[in-house]
Amino acid sequence: MIQYVYYDQFVRAFEAYNRSDSFSEKGLQALYDHLEDEDEMRFLDVIEIDSAYYEVSDDDELQCDDDFIAVKFDGGAIVCTY
Repeated sequence: MIQYVYYDQFVRAFEAYNRSDSFSEKGLQALYDHLEDEDEMRFLDVIEIDSAYYEVSDDDELQCDDDFIAVKFDGGAIVCTY
């Protein structure tokens, strides 16, 4: 059975796994929107998502040359490591 996850449930899942400090509020919203646009049938795996994405501010640089910007938002970007 598949269940749609709304943004507030997405945030609570990150909080439940003690991963809420990994992204700002704007970053988490941008990540949610990106994942929803990418694949609506994606399973919510907080650990996998937190490992595959990180947030940078406009002043930061990417951690690795192979990383790419998945989505930009006002003040930063969400970067994918694969």
